[in-house]
Amino acid sequence: MMRVLCLYTVILLGSCGWNANRAKQEYLAQGNALYEKGNYAEAELAYRKATQKDPKFAEAYFRLGLAQIKRGDFPRAVRSLQRAGQLDPAHTESQVALGDIFLSAYIGDGSRPKPILDQLLTIVSKLKTKSPDTYDTLRLSGYLALVQGNRQEALRFLRGANVAKPMQASLVLTICQNLMLENDGAAAEKLALQLMAAQKDYGDIYDFLYLYYRSAKRVPEAEAILDAKVANNPKVSGYRVQLAAHYASIGRGTDTGMTLRTLIDNPADFPGARIDVGDYYLRTQNWTEAIRQYEEGLLLEPKNKLLYQTRIIHTLLFQQKIDEARKQLDTTLAENPKDEGLRVTKASLRLGTGDSKEVDLAVQEFQQLVKESPENAVLRFHLGRAWVMKRDFRPGQAELREAVKRRRDLLPAYIALTEVTIDMRQYREALQNANEILAQAPRNQRGRLLRAVALVGQENYLMARPELERLVQEYPEFGEAQLQYALLNLAEKRMPDAEAQLRRLYRPGHADPRVLRGMAEVHVMQGRLNEAIALVRDEIRKSPPPAIDHRRLLAELATRGGQFDLAVTTLHELIALDARPTDARFQLSGLYYLQGDMAKAIGLLEENRRQMPNDPTVLLTLGSLYERGGRLPEAQALYRETLKLDPDNAAAMNNLAYNLVESGGDLEEALVFAKRASQRAPNQPQYSDTMAWIYLKKKMTSAALQVFENLARKHPDVSTYRYHLGAALMEKGEHSRAKSELTAALTKKPSPHQESRIRALLASAN
Repeated sequence: MMRVLCLYTVILLGSCGWNANRAKQEYLAQGNALYEKGNYAEAELAYRKATQKDPKFAEAYFRLGLAQIKRGDFPRAVRSLQRAGQLDPAHTESQVALGDIFLSAYIGDGSRPKPILDQLLTIVSKLKTKSPDTYDTLRLSGYLALVQGNRQEALRFLRGANVAKPMQASLVLTICQNLMLENDGAAAEKLALQLMAAQKDYGDIYDFLYLYYRSAKRVPEAEAILDAKVANNPKVSGYRVQLAAHYASIGRGTDTGMTLRTLIDNPADFPGARIDVGDYYLRTQNWTEAIRQYEEGLLLEPKNKLLYQTRIIHTLLFQQKIDEARKQLDTTLAENPKDEGLRVTKASLRLGTGDSKEVDLAVQEFQQLVKESPENAVLRFHLGRAWVMKRDFRPGQAELREAVKRRRDLLPAYIALTEVTIDMRQYREALQNANEILAQAPRNQRGRLLRAVALVGQENYLMARPELERLVQEYPEFGEAQLQYALLNLAEKRMPDAEAQLRRLYRPGHADPRVLRGMAEVHVMQGRLNEAIALVRDEIRKSPPPAIDHRRLLAELATRGGQFDLAVTTLHELIALDARPTDARFQLSGLYYLQGDMAKAIGLLEENRRQMPNDPTVLLTLGSLYERGGRLPEAQALYRETLKLDPDNAAAMNNLAYNLVESGGDLEEALVFAKRASQRAPNQPQYSDTMAWIYLKKKMTSAALQVFENLARKHPDVSTYRYHLGAALMEKGEHSRAKSELTAALTKKPSPHQESRIRALLASAN
């Protein structure tokens, strides 16, 4: 009986193994069928079931990787293909697929990461060892040589691949392009004609030959290529549009019209021809004809109504017919309220008005769009741009960071992010972002300029100068580069050069505010402040109202020159003129503080706080004023609120630490904040002062005294440092020196609260 039972068990186990093997093959076949139909998600599921039946099934992992590639899930595809190679080292197809992934990743990453190149080199080396003369080995070897800059070796491999598997379209096109770069046009032409004869529907090879003939001024042959393209692909409307554009480029307008007419007159062969023809006229800026084609298409194809309406809106916008575009957009949106493209266009138009209420509505719309599609990098870019237009830089910066995180190749977002970090004076991050732009597009004008500006912000003039010099030489009409070059000369106090450059850029009555600021600064640095003020006042009179930036500059200059009445008057004008006068209130608040009117200074910032309750800068500045006015608990609350919104704000950490000491708070907590502030900004003297003040309170007098003496020596006109040195000297028992420092501190305009502390300490010394 026992022997029979064992035999039954063996049979049963064998049967289970046979069933599992059949099941995995069925799942593989099912996945392959779904893959061929383009159902990649379902195919992936079937392949996963096959691997569950047999975790060592290399072919299933390979096919799983291919499905993941189709779905754009490259990290998982890499893992699946690597697993296939581990399970079956002879599975060269998985290595080829991996090589293609790493090749695309390396070419697509402008920084050319070495780890990816190393992976690619390893894969190609293995393929050369196993199958050196196969098509894929030769193809990958050729592309690898190309990315490493060895074109002749690349051509040798690629031509070998063409022998192994002739007339593969993309490979042959690559060979032709590189033959042209090697100045072997005849060989490139011959090979391209062979491919054209072999694959009549491969449009790119016609385009290659057309451009080759046009560049060689062989116009009849160029035209013959387009004729062949149309003849071999008679139902492709875009090829006929291309032929029409060719006729236009050689002055045969009649033939252009006739060619486009064949599209319109044959709707059965060319459905949607009105779009193609309208787009042609749109590209050639024949706005009237473009709109006529779209409107006729609208009547003839009501099912494509939204498509034609959208084209009409964009054509109106290209013509700067904003009001007409807005009316058409509102009508179309009412019919299609959920259409993302229309909503983006509407919000963008709101941004373009510059009106604060419209900008607020644009922000709200983009926020809703991002909420609906949180992974959409372009929408996050638009939202970031909208926040920046509101001058709410922090949320703008956050959204732009999210945009580039999701799409590293979205250069407009990288450029906007670099610009906002420069506006926030975060020059280190700005430089990193500018370098990222240039890694992807080394000749990008804006990226090169922003990199130079970030270097100037870091006072790295030595590296910034050659970049700006190259830009102004290569692009003499690039006004922004000319301006930044002038500002660099100003920063380096090269006054004659700076003044000459700024005068060339100056347009009286329409001056760029930065040019005007630069010219004013030249006057100030040469001791001619009144001339600077006169220049700006004259520009305000000549410029179209409201000249907000010019008035801000006038208020700054008047404040610097002690002309407080003029500064106050100008700032009140700004508050009346500007829809969101937060900057003006900041300036006026500072002015009232200088004049000793703390109530007015605080009142203006409280108004800013009502308008911008989550702005860390507003909260931090208001906290500083409360602290200077002796309202320490309120100041402390504002500093803590600032750190909730901006946890890395070194100034808020420092101020909170100092406030805790002054209000008798927890010295250990104060020391934690002070250390964090010093770590983030080690060269800020006020942060060193706070640290030493805590040392003094903790009876670490010698350590505190050393810091205070150094600060007072370097900054003799700062009342706080003299006061703290006096307090440390008192603690050490050096009363005479202490009284001298405290008396000096009283002459350096301390705050009322600090003045009372100094006088009390002096009284105790006496």
